[in-house]
Amino acid sequence: MAFTLALAEVSVVLRSINLNAILLVAAILVVAIILYLVKGSRDAGLDHVPGPWLARYTNLHAWIEAQRWHGRNICYLSRLHDKYGDVVRVAPRRVSVCDPDAIPAIYGMRASLDKSNLIRAAQPLGKGGPDNLFSVRDAKSHAPMRRAVANAYSTSTIAQYEPRIDDTLAAFFRVLEGESSETNIGKWTHYYVYDVQGNMTYAEPLGYLETRSDALGLIWQTKLLLKYVQFTMPMPILHDIASFFIRTFKVQRATVFHQLSARKVQDRMAELSSSSTVKGSSSNNNNNSYSDILTHFVSARDKYPQLMTLEQIIMHCMVNVVAGTGTSTTTIINVLKYLVANPEAQQRLYDELKDAGVGFPPTWRETQSLPFLEGLVREGVRLRGVDGFNPLARVVKEEGMVLPDGTRLPPGTVVGIKPSVASVQEKTFGKQPRSFLPDRWCQKDGESDEEYRERRGPSAGTR
Repeated sequence: MAFTLALAEVSVVLRSINLNAILLVAAILVVAIILYLVKGSRDAGLDHVPGPWLARYTNLHAWIEAQRWHGRNICYLSRLHDKYGDVVRVAPRRVSVCDPDAIPAIYGMRASLDKSNLIRAAQPLGKGGPDNLFSVRDAKSHAPMRRAVANAYSTSTIAQYEPRIDDTLAAFFRVLEGESSETNIGKWTHYYVYDVQGNMTYAEPLGYLETRSDALGLIWQTKLLLKYVQFTMPMPILHDIASFFIRTFKVQRATVFHQLSARKVQDRMAELSSSSTVKGSSSNNNNNSYSDILTHFVSARDKYPQLMTLEQIIMHCMVNVVAGTGTSTTTIINVLKYLVANPEAQQRLYDELKDAGVGFPPTWRETQSLPFLEGLVREGVRLRGVDGFNPLARVVKEEGMVLPDGTRLPPGTVVGIKPSVASVQEKTFGKQPRSFLPDRWCQKDGESDEEYRERRGPSAGTR
């Protein structure tokens, strides 16, 4: 009975509402939204930059295309550049560039542009956490943070990790020897790379080759992370909404990567502070015996106490594992796919290794004089696949920017070059830029050493 009366009351209220008034309010809202979008588009000062019509007014176009083309062999930005040219407007205040000549202006040390808010999608949800080398946005904050961890990644330091990598490689081959003639090399490469990262970061493998499975769930969570970033990065407000709900309903939970890093770092700190390691030379001997990245992070606390807090060390270790595994895995798989499909390349690599008289496994120094092997690796990095991230976006400073083709970008414009787009430009890599051709990195007949070094090109910046 009560329910029937309630329905009757609702019906009376609905009949009393003027339908015309509802339509009028809706029309006013629609007009207001349109005017807001048009004003935002005009204020951006990018009407002279070509691009899709919808991209002039909303980020929705970039979001739709990112979801539509996710996981395919070509990203939507490649299609846009094929249609509109080297400089394309992909959102009201966002521009994508594929001209490699623009790299110094955007990423050079002199440019020193801040990262855009697109990077928020790669930050922890909810209450967040300390910044790391990837997530910190302004150049001034990035520089001291980079100095604090630089020693862990110097060439001389990386050479100390080589025995650990060799041990993992030996375990990798033992596993492959026990497999049948047909095996999923991609799966085993994933396991190998995660164990290498564990050995380099924490002085012990993560157990992937031993258990022959995604024992810690890191691979699964990496895929989940990439899907989330692909979903939210084109429209950063989606990340803000997700963070708001997590904070409001207090459902935040540390990722598997963070849990692993926290456990490893806390165990190491406890060991270093124990009675057997805090006195005399025993502390130094124990600390140095690890020869891993965590050791260098902990050592940096004395010189950079404010930058290398316990939580910062945990974050740096976590990022090291997350970032290091993805690129390494795809690069190795690309090289293996090429070698499997090209028996003549296998023979050429074998002959190069044999003629150089390298041992097994080859040392880093031995590989420096193997040009075809270097070409394989460089080509594997160049064609490492369509990454799930948007361009490495930067914010144009107050004085504005003029790109090499003459396009002027006003202050506040978000500009970036997507590596997987720039790395397949014919003007830079010659004919067949999407083909795996290791010889493009080898010194050509008649080419001087200076011309060869210039063609390979140096790094463009620190971030």
